[in-house]
Parts: sequence; structure tokens; C-alpha cells
Amino acid sequence: MLSKIFLASFTCLICFNASFCQPGPDEANKFEKMAVEKIGAKKESFAQENLPFKNIEVIDARADTSFIGFYEGSLKRNFKLNFENGLSGYATNFYQKKYAFQSLGNETPALLLCIRKFWASPSIDTTKDEETEPSWTKGIIVKIEAYTNFDNEYYAISRAEFYDFLPSIYPTTVEEHTKNILKKIVNELILHPEKLAKGKKPISRQQIEKFNKEPFVFRVLKDDALAKGVYNTFEEFKNNNPFYKNYDLQNGSLGDMIFVKDNEGKEFPARNVWGYSDGKNAYMKMADNYYQLQRSGNTFNLFGAKQITRRRRIKVENVLLLGLAAGGVGSQNKRTTYNINTKPYQLDLTNGEVY
Repeated sequence: MLSKIFLASFTCLICFNASFCQPGPDEANKFEKMAVEKIGAKKESFAQENLPFKNIEVIDARADTSFIGFYEGSLKRNFKLNFENGLSGYATNFYQKKYAFQSLGNETPALLLCIRKFWASPSIDTTKDEETEPSWTKGIIVKIEAYTNFDNEYYAISRAEFYDFLPSIYPTTVEEHTKNILKKIVNELILHPEKLAKGKKPISRQQIEKFNKEPFVFRVLKDDALAKGVYNTFEEFKNNNPFYKNYDLQNGSLGDMIFVKDNEGKEFPARNVWGYSDGKNAYMKMADNYYQLQRSGNTFNLFGAKQITRRRRIKVENVLLLGLAAGGVGSQNKRTTYNINTKPYQLDLTNGEVY
């Protein structure tokens, strides 16, 4: 108990002269009320290009097929972003208008595209290095697998995962880049015609469908209830198996603190943890706070913050009163403010990142 009091007192000392905005506990409920901004296909004509396929079929195999990202509109209002007929519907319609399919007998395959990831995000971290400060970039995250189909005999021919960087997350910008992504996927296949021939070992449609479902077999998605406790790691969350079964959560001004007990019954603060569950909801740690996760399809959404911003402002009234020059302003005449700007994100269950 004394350690808790000390930590709380220490936090208060840090927060002196600071203003701080901490999210409310019901922010996750905003997802249910969030409107969807629909991207409708523009009425435009294409000079059709020939493709060496009978047709192209697109399967949306993402964890959450209900939308493709979050979009911040006017007055900082958040929307879900999606296509008028969904991602697969938009892609299928685009290919039918853009290309002319041709059949050269039994040797002409159909093309099957399985989209595993397609997410527009304003905060993609491209550094991929834990020791380097994150570099947030706007873009669309794409992962896609391609198969040729010879009379229901399928052959895996390509797998690609890449970013397409955007100047802004705006509906018209996302649509233009989506069309470029869809063209890029097909053009890359045409450049390697040797991949389009029949392979040695065909796979069935059932095998492809089973493979598409493999990322969604985690216990956190399958179990009827969440186990209560603290997750040390992302893997513990996915497996619904928290390491510490009992905990005590203390809300602080700059951050939340969880206390757990070791094997000898001694209580200590658990600093480097992934999150916790109260048995009803799960919470993920971001920027020293815990944010509620809300199920969406086969993954989770959350309102969270990737960083705490810190600003120091001069108290203008003190400067005017004391006649201090800008170079002589002491710390007592400055005000430090901390701010958490929460935004909507989606959790990627394949790697634990939030976009």
C-alpha cells in the first residue's frame, strides 16, 4: 500500500502545473454509432486492355470486411470508410470495366485474388526498428495472394505485401490509389507469364478457404468469455491466457498503473505489459494508458493514442507583470501541458500492430 501511495504522490508531483486529457471509459461504444463514409465508383470510361484470363474473381479475406479504414472529416468527426459495394464488389467492378478478358481454350486460366489486408491508415510505422523513433506515414496496407484457376484446379502464383503511400486519408484520394493498387497487382502478374502456366501440384478451393480462415482461430476470438487478468504479451491476449490472474488498477494523471503479485505474494507495479482483461472487456496499453478493445469481425477496434504530446507555454500574464524578457523566463513562469489525442484504430491480430 505504501508503494502505491508513493507512486501516486510521485505522479502528482510530475503533473503539477499540467493539464491532461484522458479518454473516458465508454469511448469504445462510439464505434457502434460511427457513420460510414461510402466511396462510390465514379462513372468513367476506360480504353479496355486485354488480359490473358477468362475472368478475375476477388475474395475479401480480411479480418474485418465491414470497412477499409477510419476517416476524419470536418470538425474532427470520425467516420468509417468503405466502398459502396464493399472492397470485393468495387474491385470486381473495376476489373470488369478496365479489362477485356479472353479465352484461348483450356489453357487460359481464370484468376483468383484473395485480399488478406487492405487498410487505409494515417499512422503506419515504416521504421520497423524498436530502437528508432516511429515515423508515422499515411498509406494503404495491402496483402494479397493470387491463384490461377484451371477448371477448378488452383495454383498459387503470387503473394505480395506492401504499402501504398497517400498524401491524405480522403475518400477520393483513397479511391484513386485503390485503382492504382488493383492495376499494379494485375500488371505484375502479366510481366511474368511463366507463372500463369499450370503448376505441378494443384490445390482445391476448400484448401484456399481453409487457409484464408487460419488467422482467425485464436482463442480470444473463439472462447465464450475473456479470462480475467493481465497480459504480459500479445500472444497471451490472442490465446486468452493472461499471465497474472489477479491485479489492482490505479488510474493516474499521466498514466494508469497495474499492480500484480509475484510467486511470494509480494505486490509490485507491472510496467511492461500488453494489457489486461476485467473478465468482460479487454484493454490494450498505449502511451501508458489502457484502452478498451471492441470486437469487429475477427479483430478489434479501439480509441487509443500512440503518444503523449508535451508542450511548454510561457505564462503571458507573469511576463507582463514582472517585465521579464523572453530569454529570462524561468520555469516558474512556464506551464507544461500534456495531451492525449485519441483516435480510432484497428488491431492487426497477425502482428499486434494498430493502424
